[in-house]
Amino acid sequence: MSIVILLATYNGGKYLREQLDSLIAQTYKDWILYIRDDSSTDETTSIINEYASKYENITLLKDKVLHRGACGSFMWLLEQVEGKYYMFCDQDDIWLPNKIELLYNAMLLEEDRYPEVPILINTDLVIVNEKLEVLSPSFWEYGRMNPQRINEKYISVTNSITGCATMFNNKAKEVCFPVNENVIMHDYWLGLCVWSTGGRIVSLPIATIFYRQHLSNTLGARKHEEGLKKIFKIPMVDYNKRVFKMVNSRYKISVFTFLCKKISFFFKKSNN
Repeated sequence: MSIVILLATYNGGKYLREQLDSLIAQTYKDWILYIRDDSSTDETTSIINEYASKYENITLLKDKVLHRGACGSFMWLLEQVEGKYYMFCDQDDIWLPNKIELLYNAMLLEEDRYPEVPILINTDLVIVNEKLEVLSPSFWEYGRMNPQRINEKYISVTNSITGCATMFNNKAKEVCFPVNENVIMHDYWLGLCVWSTGGRIVSLPIATIFYRQHLSNTLGARKHEEGLKKIFKIPMVDYNKRVFKMVNSRYKISVFTFLCKKISFFFKKSNN
């Protein structure tokens, strides 16, 4: 199978059917979905088994480890399966009907130009609430993000990759392993690995997904907060320490350089 979709679930029964239905409704049909569940206590696994029994291209993989968390689940899935191209999928969003087709065509064009290199394609997202009412037509504008500029200058200090809006090739997968203990975000790690090995990160300014925001989101959309106070809030200090460890395991960047680039990025973002 050329396109492999990876879905990590945990107590996602409330919205899971809508997500799965949006995959089935895709205009491009040549894909297979692999799911790992992180020991859900709701109806999630029942829903997965229902769809798996109905559709041959949906499979629930068994894991001896009960709890891995979101990042661990996605990276475990990626390590277990083989394909030409891969896509991460969250349990509570809705993919627009031409998402796979659009990213696949973009990937083929990029591979024609840059054969034999890691390639990551990512797109914008529409932010919606629980009822699918639009909160912002652009995740990038909502967060004052310019993904291409981030990738070129600031990928070592901030993440512009939203995993559920990506497609990447097998070369990109290969450079992601082995995964070390400092990796805290699968999508950020993917971007770091692709960029640090001379790969291509292409940001398409078109939304391909309804990115649902609700109280149970593991990581959701966050509006830009003015001022350096955000960086130095206690929760953010701890978060940035963890990000630094992950980045440093790939880039070998000093704490001083990391902080300087972080502050520089924040001022540029605030002035957009």
